[in-house]
Amino acid sequence: MAKSLINCARSLHFFGAFRAGLRYVKASRELHRVLVRTAIYFFFASVTWALLPLVAR
Repeated sequence: MAKSLINCARSLHFFGAFRAGLRYVKASRELHRVLVRTAIYFFFASVTWALLPLVAR
């Protein structure tokens, strides 16, 4: 019983910290720029890999 309470408390602490991190990301303009640049980079990187079979013919 005591171990389940400890695990429950840890998970609640984790989710509270996770929500605080999401609030920080939502408010940070610099992180928005980084996330947008990362998404664009990965999009074009995946397009390159997707077109590779056409080039290899």
